[in-house]
Amino acid sequence: MILKQKIALLFHLEDALQEITGMLIEMARKLMEEDINIMTSIKGIGDKTATNFLVEMGGDINQFERSGKIIAMAGLDPAVYQSGKHEGKGRITKRGNRHLRRIIWLMTTKVIQYTDIFNAYYQKRRKEAYLTRWLYWPLLIS
Repeated sequence: MILKQKIALLFHLEDALQEITGMLIEMARKLMEEDINIMTSIKGIGDKTATNFLVEMGGDINQFERSGKIIAMAGLDPAVYQSGKHEGKGRITKRGNRHLRRIIWLMTTKVIQYTDIFNAYYQKRRKEAYLTRWLYWPLLIS
């Protein structure tokens, strides 16, 4: 009996989530229709993802002068390490909006998966990174 109640509650919550998501997308379409249309024209990005991205951005992508500010807001900019004369870059800072970072990651993986041009570019960069790592490996261990 408890299991049946839990299942019924789960179905009810899923229906409510779908309804709220639909309302959010509809409201966002009214306010940000042009931006959503541009984003969804890219293969791999749907209404839900585009809406989530724009909502996390604050609704107006034009408030950012350049892409670097969006990257910093998401916490995807590299951390800079300084020690004396040495200045190095490390991993991403993760200081920004974690929800925005997740949405950007989801959009990126889907665009790579469904768009041939982006997939080819991704594969090329992956191969370059692999080759670079193995070319400099002897220098790192000496």
